Amino acid sequence: MERKKAIVFGASRLGEIAYNVLKDKYEICYFSDNDLTKLGKRFCGVEVINPKVLIDYPNFNIIIASMYYGPISVQLKNYGINDIYIFFYIDPSDITYKKAYCLEKACDIDNYKNIKIDRKFKKEYRNEFSLIYGKNNSNVKNKNHINHKKRVLIISYIFPPIGGPGVQRTLKFVRYLNKYGWKPIIITCGRNFFQDGEDKTLVDEIPNDTQIIRVDDEYFNSERLSKIQIQQIVNLLYGLIDSDELMNEFVNYIKLNNCMNRKEILTPDTCISWVNSVMEKIEQVIDFNNIDMIYTTSAPCSSHIAGYYLKNKYNYIPWVADFRDEWTYNPYSNRDENDIRFEFERELEKSILNCADRVVTVTPMAVENYICNFKIPKEKVVNITNGFDEEDFYFMSNKKEYNDKFTIISNGSFYLEITPYSFITAVNELIRECKIKKEELYIEFVGKVQSEIQTKINELNTYNLVKIKSYVPHIESLINANKANLLLLVVGNDEKVKRVYTGKIFEYLRLKKDILALSPQGSVIEGLLNETKCGKNFEYNDISGMKKYILDCYNLWKENKTYNEFDDSKIQKYNRQALTGDLVNVFESL
Repeated sequence: MERKKAIVFGASRLGEIAYNVLKDKYEICYFSDNDLTKLGKRFCGVEVINPKVLIDYPNFNIIIASMYYGPISVQLKNYGINDIYIFFYIDPSDITYKKAYCLEKACDIDNYKNIKIDRKFKKEYRNEFSLIYGKNNSNVKNKNHINHKKRVLIISYIFPPIGGPGVQRTLKFVRYLNKYGWKPIIITCGRNFFQDGEDKTLVDEIPNDTQIIRVDDEYFNSERLSKIQIQQIVNLLYGLIDSDELMNEFVNYIKLNNCMNRKEILTPDTCISWVNSVMEKIEQVIDFNNIDMIYTTSAPCSSHIAGYYLKNKYNYIPWVADFRDEWTYNPYSNRDENDIRFEFERELEKSILNCADRVVTVTPMAVENYICNFKIPKEKVVNITNGFDEEDFYFMSNKKEYNDKFTIISNGSFYLEITPYSFITAVNELIRECKIKKEELYIEFVGKVQSEIQTKINELNTYNLVKIKSYVPHIESLINANKANLLLLVVGNDEKVKRVYTGKIFEYLRLKKDILALSPQGSVIEGLLNETKCGKNFEYNDISGMKKYILDCYNLWKENKTYNEFDDSKIQKYNRQALTGDLVNVFESL
């Protein structure tokens, strides 16, 4: 079959992915790019041409492969080009080019130009969200008290079979709530284009009688949304914004220059379109007469917008908002606080925090941030850390196995500023100084690694010791980590990450293996390791400190010993079943 001719706009990483994914379907004759230094050169073996000459190729499909597809599509339309497609790929770090992708025709920008905000309408739908969807289901006025196990409605986008670290907290709460007299009802994601790293083994942990309602997430980008859906999402956001001036500024930003910023409609995240679908259907599938508690969890933060509207309508039902990560104060977020979207999201967050009956966070420092930065009452914010599930460690035995190589394992992803470079440097120096024999060393990183980080790791991997494995099922990853003599935990270098507990640290504690953590001095990770006597924390660039600790652990490995003492009574505080009891105490207090 003859391939259609195409030009890919974007001579960068996403363009490279588009080329490799689409080359069997399209004859990709050229790349194009706004970076003038790339013009005339070759990218993926193909010439890069000036965008201004694209009008001379009327029979070619123009495919935009760039996160800046909004401004680029406006630019191309100004050139008189209308046959424009936009390429989306699930995982920019992927080098197999076999994961999910889609190619969307650029949308009709009139759908965005016609956005309206109606203050009078907002006053009506804020407490009766069904009006956004042309319905009125406000016939339920008072809760019918009937005898049943207390029911909690849990709204969580991330839930099995979706895998990854973000799923564990909600899954474990669901697993143990029944033991405390609470029956969970789950609203979660169904079919989802961006669903990656599935772990179907996690489904087996869900109690058999758990009611799960799955709502498909089909409108994950600005080009797929219909005119009606765009207006519905704008209404959902407007309901949380008290300032008409701010709302107008946000809408005008979207409409700016032929709606080049239209992707900002997906605020605070792409899952707002899923929340819109949930709110349209929720009263058809849930009888709120029989709901005793509403629990929403983020990330994604959009989930809390559903909680906000349910609380406003069913105000007799308490609402608990659980933040697995901080939102606008997220330490891994390097955002411009003067940016309109940041200001807008800050107002969304403030409305949610003020409306919720309780706010749950995962670190003491996050509790302090919410109290100090948003001026919410101290008694309203509760700290419930992440933890480990004893049931997941059935494979553990008292018998201590001896590895024929000193084995260092990291479970988790490397992305943004979370990189293992300084650790690899420390290991390289130990080998170069003949303090550790390279043939007695094995290093393994298990999890997603951003492509540019993987390139840097390969450069540093002088002795070819580092092996990288992609995502593996949760239990398999724990069994694998149990082979380690030293577990590596990279949190980061920035002072802001002092308040971050990673999810895997608690499973590291339960494995009772020596832990090497890289986080700022005085971090919550450092405090946790000192409390449980499970490992040592070092500043990210403390090469000498790391070297001494690695060498000490290495020498003790030769004697089949560990460096740390492991205080089991302190470790058990972080058992998921006990932590679920802490959540139930929050429910019962309301």
